[in-house]
Amino acid sequence: MIGEFLSGEAGQYRHIHRESVGSTNVDLIELAMQGDPGNLWLTADEQLAGKGSRGRDWVSKTGNMYASLLLLDPSPLPQLHQLTFVASVAARNALQKASLGQLSFEVKWPNDILCNQKKCAGILLESGQLRKVPYVVIGMGIDVSHYPDGTMHKATSLKDEGLDVSPKEVFAFVAQEVALAIQLWSRGDGFSAIMNSWRHHAFGIGQPISVKLPSGDVRKGRFASIDDEGYMLLQREAGEAEKISTADVFFT
Repeated sequence: MIGEFLSGEAGQYRHIHRESVGSTNVDLIELAMQGDPGNLWLTADEQLAGKGSRGRDWVSKTGNMYASLLLLDPSPLPQLHQLTFVASVAARNALQKASLGQLSFEVKWPNDILCNQKKCAGILLESGQLRKVPYVVIGMGIDVSHYPDGTMHKATSLKDEGLDVSPKEVFAFVAQEVALAIQLWSRGDGFSAIMNSWRHHAFGIGQPISVKLPSGDVRKGRFASIDDEGYMLLQREAGEAEKISTADVFFT
């Protein structure tokens, strides 16, 4: 059942909340296959089979924010990947507002949000086509009350950083900022404005890094910047900067 409408100047979205799901992303894809018209948020208290980037599990115990947004035909297919940056900017802005400016949040390429240089949120974009219409599901996990152990990157929660908020309160900020960012993005026409905001709040530009590619290869260099399409520019010791589309990034 649809629990409520989230409406404002940036558009109208619907919202479902469930106590427990396998994965908010998977459930929304199933709803899309059943004919849902999109602009639908699904939040959950816990996920039993949460999904992280590149097939990893996402620890999803009660106390954190788990939310996904289904969009139908948000843009032409070549622009769909841009929504990772749209969502990252929106999540960062939402957390900054939720903290009333008491904490500092940054975006980390390609899809993480950092608080005091520690990961507190991640984004997973899944897309496809249904009946020749493109769809995207934007999944967000924000560590509100706790964070997992043994992660590749240092992690934290909003609570551990001194911010006392509930997942419901955080989601209210997220829903508002995502709507505003999607409006600014305007099916890809406003992507340059999104990227300018992303770069302004980016962590680590100019620093030495190592990147682990999906193939397992590791390359080292300097995080030169992000190009206008969202590729990381890895400056090696000799030669031109190399474009990186997908990788795990480690700052050295």
